[in-house]
This record gives sequence, structure tokens and C-alpha cells, in this order.
Amino acid sequence: MLRVAIVDDCIADLARAARIVEETAKEHHIDVKTDTIGAPSFLLDDMKEGALYDIFILDIEMSEMTGVELARKIQEIYGIAHIIFTTCHVRYAPEGYEVRAERFVLKDRLEQKLPEAFLFAAAQIIKARERYYIASSAEGMTKIPYCDMIKIEKLDSKYSLIYTSRGQFKTRCSLSCLMDQLHSDEFIYVNKGIIVNLNHINTITPDRQIYLSSGLMADMSRSRNSAVKQRMLDYYMPGSDPK
Repeated sequence: MLRVAIVDDCIADLARAARIVEETAKEHHIDVKTDTIGAPSFLLDDMKEGALYDIFILDIEMSEMTGVELARKIQEIYGIAHIIFTTCHVRYAPEGYEVRAERFVLKDRLEQKLPEAFLFAAAQIIKARERYYIASSAEGMTKIPYCDMIKIEKLDSKYSLIYTSRGQFKTRCSLSCLMDQLHSDEFIYVNKGIIVNLNHINTITPDRQIYLSSGLMADMSRSRNSAVKQRMLDYYMPGSDPK
């Protein structure tokens, strides 16, 4: 099942977006549950109490806080967040791309464009759920979704430690061997002993501190600085220049 949070301080637009998502999901045989939420603070309270969502459909123009501001708070909690913005004004699009929104839908074309945006996000989630790494150690074996792997640290020549939102998992695999097995462009070395998932990077500071989701951090080496920033831009905004 996919859980979708729709946040808008206009009741009519909330109902409209929920209807479109539910009809689209039914047509394409996708199991979905939509929650309509009338204020950003209500969503944040729900998330603090443990509510989990796969897709966020956010109105950009809300009185309590903008959809972009809300998206940043969601990313601080989740790291990976599939965000679709709705708005009446196309001028807000550049702000939306700053928070890696997957789609930007004008409300006067909601019926035409929201189904496409929802299906794109749903496909990304379903694809991600199909990719797992099996962490094997003396304690047993654990199946870890790629999307839940935040960072991986070298322990010694034979073992690595995988950090996830559910805790830490030791695996009998060197860092270089593990990187080969993952074989995905969402993972990158930030120094010789740490790999991070690009989807979980929230901030890179001027002194090369990387802030990740779930309160985790990583130090980036000077030699990896340019490569990591370029990969980030290539991953989210192909063709961009980090300078």
C-alpha cells in the first residue's frame, strides 16, 4: 500500500486532489490510502507521532507556512521524500526544484497533470521497494531496502556497518565489495571509509560536514568535495554546475 498525504488549507482543493489520486490508483490497480490534512502543522504533528507517508502532495501557497518550507521540514525527518507541489502560479516552480520536488502541477490543470505526477512517484517507490541488500553476519541475515540505507561505514577489512532509520546492521562485506554489490548511482564515497545515500543528504556545509536523515552525520574529505557536489547535482538536476 502507498500512503499519500495531501496538505492544503483549501478544503475544496483537498477533496479534489484526493479524488483524483484515488481514481487514478484504482484505474492502475495501485493500493493507496490518502490522508487529507488542512494545515502543515497537523502533518508535522502526525509525523512526530509516527505516521509514515510515501508521497506528499503539498499546496505551495498556505497561510501557516509555504509548501516549500513544509517540504524542507519533511526532508529533515525523512531524507527521501516524494513531493508533488500544487499551486495557482507557475512563478513558484524554481523554489520547488530547490527541494527536489518530482512534479509541479498547476491547479487549473489538476485533473490532467496530477494523475501523471502521482503515477511517476508511485513507480519510483515501487521500483525502490524491489531493491534490497542482504546484510549477513554472525548475528544472522537482514533484508535492507536500498531506500532505507542512509550511510555505510568501514569497520575493518572484512566488515561494514550499515546505518538505517531502523538502526545499525553489521555485514560481513568490505566497503569496496559492498559498493560493487549495490551497483547504484544513489550511493557515493564521501571519504575512504564512508559511503552515503544521496537521497538522505539534507545539507553539506562549507566545512564539509554532511547532515543526513535520522540525525546522522558524515565528514567529507577535501578530495571528495567537488565530486560529491557534482554527483548531487547530476542526480537531481542533470547538467547543473556546482560552481
